[in-house]
Amino acid sequence: MIRFYILVILFALLMAFSFAQADSQKGREVFLQNKCDTCHYPDTVSLGPTLGKIAETYTYKGNKARLIRFLNGQEKPIVFPDKFESVMEAFLGNTKLLTPEQREDLADYIMSHEGIRSK
Repeated sequence: MIRFYILVILFALLMAFSFAQADSQKGREVFLQNKCDTCHYPDTVSLGPTLGKIAETYTYKGNKARLIRFLNGQEKPIVFPDKFESVMEAFLGNTKLLTPEQREDLADYIMSHEGIRSK
């Protein structure tokens, strides 16, 4: 009987991991379709902060929900705020046009880079 419960728990964990991977993959597609990769890289600072820096900052400062509010234009930037008006503000119009599910997937993709350090 214990083996059965262990198998059920392992299956549930596997399914949860699979769903997280799928959301992150869908988020990567949203990221690429909206040309976010023009300024944001996983571990190299460019015009914008790295995905690792964004994930780390939003994890520390209030988690994914705050990042989604930013992508929806409802929250001020907390990563590179000095570059926001000159660069990112114009592109934020694109993220406001995304569906709530796409913003959620995009946030999942960004947050999946937590722990990736800048070069």
